[in-house]
Amino acid sequence: MLSSQTVNDHYKQISEQYDTFPLVSGIQSHINRLETIEELLQLDPNTDLVVDLGAGTSEMGKLWKTKYPHARPFLCVDPSPMLPLNEPLIEPIQASSADFAVRNDIHFDAMILVQSVHNIAAACPDLQELFTKFRTQLRARGRLCVAIRPLDSSNLPLFRAAHETFAKDSLPVELIQKTLIEAGFRRVEIKSRAMPHDLPKSLWYKAIRGRFFSNLSAHSDEEIEAGIHELEQGINKGRDNVVFEDIFHYVCAWK
Repeated sequence: MLSSQTVNDHYKQISEQYDTFPLVSGIQSHINRLETIEELLQLDPNTDLVVDLGAGTSEMGKLWKTKYPHARPFLCVDPSPMLPLNEPLIEPIQASSADFAVRNDIHFDAMILVQSVHNIAAACPDLQELFTKFRTQLRARGRLCVAIRPLDSSNLPLFRAAHETFAKDSLPVELIQKTLIEAGFRRVEIKSRAMPHDLPKSLWYKAIRGRFFSNLSAHSDEEIEAGIHELEQGINKGRDNVVFEDIFHYVCAWK
């Protein structure tokens, strides 16, 4: 699993060029994930205070306030200093997950972790203790959702070494479910959704070179270029576009 320092360095770099990766940072991808979480957790923008843990550049918060301009503030928590500071209805909190978990002055109705739990686990190996603290911070009938890609990344057009890194650095969805149950959540369910992508392979390669996926931080520039060459000579040979489904598991827990 990636070290916490590698993760921090990665997200600082990503936050500076996030919007240049249209494949997975594209607006429709975020809209689909947010709508899925909203549906699964039955979020109410008028009453629910929502925390986005590992918010990055707060794309979810920006969409929330655009969709619901009169909603309660969206709390965006991230250790990166690149959180937006002047966004109405977004309250940035620069803090690690461990530091936020001991905040006794904050209580909320829902928490979401979108493709961030594997990085949080790198900094906080005891996930059960962390989730137990989050459950305490949740108000009555509070909900939590962990959105994560599958351990098997074969649905993504990546090179062989990248698939191996994904398998090594990712967390099994069943482990997250078990950990939430052991943390005291009364009900935990797994739902899966797939979003189709069809985009120019030049954009996909740009995302790979920029290491959009934190798992790719383990690979050097030379390894990345070798991997892209492998794709060009293999599954992408003769193609202008890459076509794939981006699969997410949503582990939903109720207090």
